[in-house]
Amino acid sequence: MQHPVVKLSVFIFALYLAPLNAFGADPSAEETSVLEDVVVSATRTPTRISQLGTSVTVITSKEIEAKQQIQVIDVLRSVPGVSVIQSGPKGAAVSIFMRGTANKHTLILVDGIEFRDPSAPAAESNLSNLTTDNIERIEVIRGPQSVLYGSDAIGGVINIITKKGQKNQPVMFPLKPVHTAPNVAWPAALLAMIM
Repeated sequence: MQHPVVKLSVFIFALYLAPLNAFGADPSAEETSVLEDVVVSATRTPTRISQLGTSVTVITSKEIEAKQQIQVIDVLRSVPGVSVIQSGPKGAAVSIFMRGTANKHTLILVDGIEFRDPSAPAAESNLSNLTTDNIERIEVIRGPQSVLYGSDAIGGVINIITKKGQKNQPVMFPLKPVHTAPNVAWPAALLAMIM
């Protein structure tokens, strides 16, 4: 027969180890961590937001879908430091002012390429008809960015990044003509491609 103190100490030791087994780390389980957003537009190199010296807002497609916003101008209206003014109904000209600067001092990029309307006065950007259905994220950098982007970026930069296509996705388009005239002679090579 064992002494009652030994039994009690074994019982207490077992209770002490029980939480370690129940809540201990399973070596087969993977650790998950939340990664910070990385912005390319602010420095033209991938940089974490916490390492930037400018005000940056990143809006993801999940946030856009959650708010059910259809047009890019609706998304930009919720960004601090950005004023969006539309002169008329939907589809009318839109002016975007960042930090009190003129419309021409806000640089709009789509996938890193300048988005300008050459037929507009002063070749300004017009986002009135740009929808959010194909947007992956929008990076808004407030404040002067003229060192990186030139004099068009005195107020800031808005970079609209679109969704990328998927590999091995079939392309669907009709190969047969919809209407052919009965007496038109088609070249044999063209007919071979179509049929």
